[in-house]
Amino acid sequence: RLAQSYNRIELVYEITDICLEKNSKQLFKHLKKIEGLRDVHTIYFQQLQTLFVRNLPIEQATLLWDAFLRDGSVVMIRACVAVLLLLESKILQTDFSGELMRLLMPMYKGIDVCKKVNEVVVPKRCIMMLNELQNKVV
Repeated sequence: RLAQSYNRIELVYEITDICLEKNSKQLFKHLKKIEGLRDVHTIYFQQLQTLFVRNLPIEQATLLWDAFLRDGSVVMIRACVAVLLLLESKILQTDFSGELMRLLMPMYKGIDVCKKVNEVVVPKRCIMMLNELQNKVV
């Protein structure tokens, strides 16, 4: 069972990486270059576990919850990518993953993740992967 859970988590990371690359090739390449994708995955995991309550003002978090209940897991994938896109200019200035972690760990102030969520493109292949993943869990 633990191996299955690990595989599911890795699949979520893969889906989110595909979405990030689709939305910003430059940011995706930069994260690979500074070996920051593993750190980003750690942040994704924490955000998904807490449904963003730890990193977003409660007003934004509750809007995400509503969208999640209505539209499913794709909303949380979009939210993870939206955060990175909103912080893209700062992330592109980082040279190593430690800087990246300091940037991504605190409460996100002054950015509207909920607005950006709707702009995040999720390829059909990722939606199919998410649906398959959800069907296996249920």
